[in-house]
Amino acid sequence: MKTLLKSSIAFLLLLVPVLAFGQQVLQIMNVGARQTTSLDGQWKTIVDPFENGYYDYRLKPYDGGYAQDKTYS
Repeated sequence: MKTLLKSSIAFLLLLVPVLAFGQQVLQIMNVGARQTTSLDGQWKTIVDPFENGYYDYRLKPYDGGYAQDKTYS
């Protein structure tokens, strides 16, 4: 019984700094008054950070990938 009490008190004492520092997170305030940029409209950029649409399964440039920005009729 004493070991359970000691270990639960130790756990709570270790938890106190986590809770104290968790309250200091900055809040995003007054979002409606911030300057914004609209992303509506036609985009002419394809974001492909891992080049999934550029290479085929043999890691050679793929001429039919979506990175070619082709329009299909």
